[in-house]
Amino acid sequence: YTDSFIETDLDNLFTNIERSGAKCLFVSMPDTRDERIASRQAQIIEISKTAAQGRCSFFDSTTVTKYPDEGGDGIHYSGSEELDAISTTWAEAVFKEFSKQL
Repeated sequence: YTDSFIETDLDNLFTNIERSGAKCLFVSMPDTRDERIASRQAQIIEISKTAAQGRCSFFDSTTVTKYPDEGGDGIHYSGSEELDAISTTWAEAVFKEFSKQL
């Protein structure tokens, strides 16, 4: 997707959340090894962070994930003990951040 598509999509998301009166925690994409995504990862996260600013709390999943150099499909965190452990650590970190927001 283009940057402008992502920005518009996120704006619509946050507008709907604001209209509902809900609070939100936006959880970014995790680290990836897939080259198609990895080359845009930092840019997508920055766009997301900027879009969320003042509208939604933001959690950067790349701070608690590092996709291994080998194994898996380069995107998903499942299918091996190592990937499962990373996804569990990620889930616990997101839950901890979410709990602070309550």
